[in-house]
Amino acid sequence: PAWEMLGVGLKPIPDETFQKQYKTRYRGGLAVTSLCAGGPAAEQGIRTGDVLVGMHIWETVSLENVAYILKRPDLAGFNPVKFFILRGNETLYGYLPVAPAKPEPQQQARRP
Repeated sequence: PAWEMLGVGLKPIPDETFQKQYKTRYRGGLAVTSLCAGGPAAEQGIRTGDVLVGMHIWETVSLENVAYILKRPDLAGFNPVKFFILRGNETLYGYLPVAPAKPEPQQQARRP
């Protein structure tokens, strides 16, 4: 859902690598590996190499964390979603307008 809804490719950073590289209170994060030109993440200034460490009130240590946030039924209630990134030694934040996920196509029942 991160690519479809935010226009961002994310990759987990191993805990040990994160702790060595970033002296921060965050427990971990996801490296931004790619951006969709014109997507919400690119429009908000997120760059390749940034580290997504949180969205709204939740941490983003794993891809499952991001999926949990983006699939919440109450997502519209906190949209645009506040995000937190690490860029070098700085923690930055902004707001991502998130388009709702497209529902999965359902199979129509056929009569015999």
